[in-house]
Amino acid sequence: SKQKKKKISLYKRIPGALHDENDDVSSSSSSDEDDEDAAPPPLPYTEEEYPQLKLDTQRDHSALVDSFQKPLFPPANASEPLRIAYSHHRASSSARRSAQLKKNRVVHEYNSLREKLTRKKLELSLANDEVSSLAAKAGTWTRKVFDLELEEDCTWNRNYQKLCLYKEEHGRLPPTSKKCKDEEEKVLASWLDRIRGQKNQEDKEADNPTTNPPSDETKDQQPPANKKKRKTTTKASAKNSKKKYANDYPHRIECLTALGVVWEKHNENKWETMYQKLLVYKEEMGTLRFPTDEQCTATGDEELIALQKWVKGQVLHHRYGKKKKNNAEYTKKLLDIGFDFDKWYAKPGKARQKMNAGKGKKRKRG
Repeated sequence: SKQKKKKISLYKRIPGALHDENDDVSSSSSSDEDDEDAAPPPLPYTEEEYPQLKLDTQRDHSALVDSFQKPLFPPANASEPLRIAYSHHRASSSARRSAQLKKNRVVHEYNSLREKLTRKKLELSLANDEVSSLAAKAGTWTRKVFDLELEEDCTWNRNYQKLCLYKEEHGRLPPTSKKCKDEEEKVLASWLDRIRGQKNQEDKEADNPTTNPPSDETKDQQPPANKKKRKTTTKASAKNSKKKYANDYPHRIECLTALGVVWEKHNENKWETMYQKLLVYKEEMGTLRFPTDEQCTATGDEELIALQKWVKGQVLHHRYGKKKKNNAEYTKKLLDIGFDFDKWYAKPGKARQKMNAGKGKKRKRG
């Protein structure tokens, strides 16, 4: 791309971008050779002995640092105070030059590191662009592979196509295998329940791993396994290696999720599961009203009892519960299918008729 070519061009213009990194600070050692020999120590003195040597530290005289060129009087012929002053001036000037040389080396290294950092930033930017481009290409091929895998002729794909046709015809997913009306619907429901259960189990095992590798101390304490057990373990591991896990094929999970399949994970989607059961109840009974607690208990139908309790809980939560983020969404979904929060229970006579009609349907199916 034009942007990538611009970055490469800019990278080549940086000083030293095409040279070895070890050459960046090669000139720093040469500056040490220019350093003058250390000046002899200054002559000692005391201000009591030489009060004229007392320094004026109240004002800043740093502007005069380069003004002194050479002594006006030869040190051997100068007075003792001036000779002492000459020695201290020479020592302080030498220390100042050494500090300046050290500063120059630090500045040189700093500039080299800054240039190196600029080069590395450009290299990182180019690497990021390359990774993003290759990731997009690999992702495109992954999508293509997923789509083609879903078009292959296999049992899973055939069942998936049947599930799509069933959803289009009935407007919902098939109920549990116990409530299916015909054998074809039962086979489809069993297939879907098996996949749902497999994925839910894998999710739980991933969140709560129970098998931890033994430590070295534990290994030492364990008795050596016999040959038979080792062969059994090898066969089991071979079977597990050939087993197809649901989470290893995300495109299949994605297709089923788009159809409305709920993957229960620690009861996070319990509401959606019960909502699907409510749709099945409406189709079978022709109503969204429920019998009383006693009447449901008398039937001995655990699914009906659980669904009635859940519906009752939704009504109570709608009337008296705390307002939460999903409440409005849940209420709308219930209202959209015709649920009445004020008239959700059936009259005693009609409730018994509905339950008897439901039992009759089950007997005919049996």
